[in-house]
Amino acid sequence: MPIVRRYIVGEASTGMTVIAAPDSNTTSFHPIQAAIMPSLGVICLTNDQPANLEINQNTPLPMNAGGLVLILGSALVQATPNTNVEYNNPSSSIPVNLGIPVLGGT
Repeated sequence: MPIVRRYIVGEASTGMTVIAAPDSNTTSFHPIQAAIMPSLGVICLTNDQPANLEINQNTPLPMNAGGLVLILGSALVQATPNTNVEYNNPSSSIPVNLGIPVLGGT
């Protein structure tokens, strides 16, 4: 049985790529500028190299190369919206391409 859901977003950013320079550590996180909105409800991210994501200031999520994060129907609200979605590139030499097909706010 398929799950069908209609989700309407009031603010959207689509078709972007963020090139994450090597951080050489697992503690330096950088905000994704397109995710800075008061209430983030749709997140879709891909990565071509290992990376770490921090969503809503929680424990970092380690991602393998070729990873995909898809969140629908969330209500990420921060007093400081620039901490909704942050990334870290633990590599010392290889940049990570973060594909961002869509980010949307409610």
